[in-house]
Amino acid sequence: MREAMLIIHFIGLTLGVGTGFAFLFLGLSSKGMSQDEARDLFIKTLPISKMGQIGLFLLLVSGGYLMTPYWEVLTSTPLLMTKLVLYVVLGGLIGMMSSYGKKVKRDNGGPGIQKIENLGKITLPLGIIIIILAVLIFH
Repeated sequence: MREAMLIIHFIGLTLGVGTGFAFLFLGLSSKGMSQDEARDLFIKTLPISKMGQIGLFLLLVSGGYLMTPYWEVLTSTPLLMTKLVLYVVLGGLIGMMSSYGKKVKRDNGGPGIQKIENLGKITLPLGIIIIILAVLIFH
């Protein structure tokens, strides 16, 4: 069962962090576009954010199982506690981005685009930090 959960965990990791990289490269590719074209591209690619949400859910489910032997020592492992807190923060930021995304789709643009881009500048490095902490903890 552990191997199956590890596979699910890595799939969730790929989906979650991959979403951040996808948006990073889409943002870079839109730099040469007009403002209207960039807005249209942004709105059309918003469904990619669902991929990140699915990834976070898979990480939560599989991570909860994989943490079974560590729950008792959680309070004595500050790196693990930091990783879990950062995961919660990441989930909150992605929730905020989803909320802004709904407004962007509804309004066909607007200030939500800039808010999502700003949060994206935080979520991608945060996801990478979480991965680094996981490697340091579980190597």
